[in-house]
Amino acid sequence: AGRTFKYRKLRSGLTIIGIIIGIAAIIALLSLSQGLNNAIASQFEMFGTNRLIVSPKTFQGPGTLSGGMNMKDVETLERLSEFKYVTPMLSRPAEIDFKDQKRYTTIMAMPSKDLEKAFSDVSTDLEYGRFFKEGEKFVAVLGYNVANEFFDKDVDLRNKIKINGEEFKVISIFEKTGSGSNDGQIFIPLESARIIFNEPEDVDMIIAQAKSGVDIPSLQ
Repeated sequence: AGRTFKYRKLRSGLTIIGIIIGIAAIIALLSLSQGLNNAIASQFEMFGTNRLIVSPKTFQGPGTLSGGMNMKDVETLERLSEFKYVTPMLSRPAEIDFKDQKRYTTIMAMPSKDLEKAFSDVSTDLEYGRFFKEGEKFVAVLGYNVANEFFDKDVDLRNKIKINGEEFKVISIFEKTGSGSNDGQIFIPLESARIIFNEPEDVDMIIAQAKSGVDIPSLQ
């Protein structure tokens, strides 16, 4: 009887431990899921409320592989008269090399002619430097944390960094936004991203800027 009682106490104790571990695992998963949702939400909110963000169902946020959209989808949206402009974006994780230190972060790419337009009426501004010039390649705009926190030495304007082994010149640095996902990104011309990631046609997101007076919900 004594052994049975001890066995039951042990089994009960193990059951309680199992429940605690299970609850902790659920909480951890929920926290991870919420963190991912926040990262995605902050990225989309950065581009304003008068814009339509189009992405395939498989796209889980910046830095994830998607598939399912290409430049034909961009051309389809460009034919709609409701939009002022339509910008394709490619998002990929990449290795960043600066003064023999390697880090990994998300690369956001859009056509060189569109970066200034995309940020012209949102709250994110450049702290130093300028946006891409049309036709410019192998230049980079760094998020605040990339320039000031990623490496032992700060990355300054006109410094060279390597992205997946390809050299890019830093032409500007964004102001600090307070969002880790945004401040940790690097923007490069889409034309260059297609070369270093070997993605000649894929598109992860499309930003469609509605004309003044257009009802965004009616387009969704």
